[in-house]
This record gives sequence, structure tokens and C-alpha cells, in this order.
Amino acid sequence: MNLGSSQAGMVSNSSVATIPSIPSRTRYWVLLIAFLATMIHYLDRACLSVAAPGMSKDLNLSRMQMGYVFVAFDLAYAIFGIPVSWLGDRTGQRKLVTSIVVVWSILTILTGFAPGLIALLVIRFAFGAAESGAFPTLSRALARWFPRGERARANGVLWMGGRLGGSLAPALAVLCIAYFGWRAMFVIFGAASAAWCAVFWYWYRDEPGEHASVNALELRHIRGDELPQGSGVAAGTTPWRQILTSGNLWALYAMYFCSSYGFQFFISWMPTFLMKDHGLSLQKSGLYSAFPLGAGTLGCLAGGALADWLGPAIGSVKWARTTSFCR
Repeated sequence: MNLGSSQAGMVSNSSVATIPSIPSRTRYWVLLIAFLATMIHYLDRACLSVAAPGMSKDLNLSRMQMGYVFVAFDLAYAIFGIPVSWLGDRTGQRKLVTSIVVVWSILTILTGFAPGLIALLVIRFAFGAAESGAFPTLSRALARWFPRGERARANGVLWMGGRLGGSLAPALAVLCIAYFGWRAMFVIFGAASAAWCAVFWYWYRDEPGEHASVNALELRHIRGDELPQGSGVAAGTTPWRQILTSGNLWALYAMYFCSSYGFQFFISWMPTFLMKDHGLSLQKSGLYSAFPLGAGTLGCLAGGALADWLGPAIGSVKWARTTSFCR
């Protein structure tokens, strides 16, 4: 009996020894890699605005034709956002995000080889279709990797990456154009996206429990009171009627439409406007174009932190997120 008790004690002590004393912090590395993804997303997307004056001249494009090029991206982005994001729910975030970034890397590079308007329209339309699922799928990834009480801040950092990428794009694009020309700029930016893609595919996992560096305490913290989410593949039929008749969905749609309506100017026409209508140099237009999105970088971070703080403070997630949006 004593020997049995001793052995039981040894087993119990051994089990206790395997329990980590502090939670791992792998979710913050996930947030960093998502932040870099959105930053690269906007670098590749917004660099066209800086290249537009030179492209228009070299390819003999009018402002109206250049407008069609910008619209081609936005149109595809709107059309394919839902189906591509739905595909991410079905296949898992790792597979879809990797595929998205591979495609947009190739299309960024191909933009530098475009011989004229038709090629640009086709490339930018395909570009918009590829990038359309990036933010929804990355947001889905953060929902898996962060508990409810940290998700607004995590998404604030995610969107902060996009704004930072958009604010850095003019300066980096100006630098590349000055030394290598606008065609080489697209090749350089596309190669940077491909490098990120390789790291993401190697390191990221859809389910926190499948990642080797996540310990039991962090997994418990991530899941909280929620049930384990299982694999990255969703089951069942998508409730389209319930989704499309949701008042919350249409309220969010209206909010984002109003927000994006003005935002598009800053990532498309701003450098051309400053150069053609105000006589600024390429260098100064790149610098001034960075200011609005630079401010947005801080706003995204502050808004996410404010929403997570206000929720428990005022006892309403709805008013916390509404207030933080109107910051």
C-alpha cells in the first residue's frame, strides 16, 4: 500500500510538473504576422496611386482611363468579397490567405509589365478579386486566436497595419521610382509579399491547439468559456437568409460604405491630385499623401483599445463599439 501511494504521489508530482506556470504568448506573434499581412496588402494596393502619373505618361493614359483602372480593382473587391471570404471559412485561413497572397504577389509583379490599358484593367480586376478576402479571413483568424475581451484591440492592430502600409506606400514608392522606375517598383513590392507568404505558410496554424508553441494556459485563456473551435473547416449550410436580413449587417454595411467612400481617394487619386492640381513634386506628393493614413494608423489602434475598455466599463458592447467608431 505504501509503495502504491508513493507511486501515485510520484505520478501526481510528475503531472503537476508538466503544467506550465505562465501562459505562452503565441497569439501575439499571430497578431504580428497578420499586422504585416495587412501592411503589405496596402503597400501593394496603394503604390499604384504614386505610380499613376508616370504610368499615365508612359502608357499614354488619360485621367479618365486611369480612373477605370482604379475602379476595376474596387469593383472586383466588392463582387468577390463574400465568395472568397466564404471559401476561407470552408478551407481554413492558412490555405486561403496563402493562396491570396501568392496570387496578389504575382499580380503586383505583372502590373510592372503591363503594356497598356487593357492589360492594366485585367490585372487590377484580378488583383481586387484576390485581395477581397484578405481582411475578412484574417479577422476570422484573430477570432480563433484571441478571446472575446481582446478581439477589438486585435482587430484595431490589424487595421492599423493596413493604414500604416497605406501611409508608407507613397514614400517607399517614391524612393523606388526615383532609383529604379515605376515598373521595377511593382516587382520589388511583389517580391516582398511572396517572402511574407512563405513565412506564414510555414508557421501559422488555423487552430491554436495545433500550434506547437501554445501551452495549456494560453489555450485556456484563448478559448475562455467558448467551446473548442476544431479545425479550420466549417460545417453545415450557410444561413444566407438570416445573414442578409440582419439589421446589424446592414448597419455595418452602411457605416463601412460611408467610411470607405472618402478613404478611396487617399489610396488612389491623392498623389495625382497633389502633383497635377497643386504643382507638388513627386517627392512632396509622396510625403503629404502619407499624412491622412498615418493619422488613421493611430486611430485604428486607439479605437480598438477604447472598444475593449468601454465594453465592461459601460456594460454594452454595442455602445462601446459605436462610441469607439465615432472617436
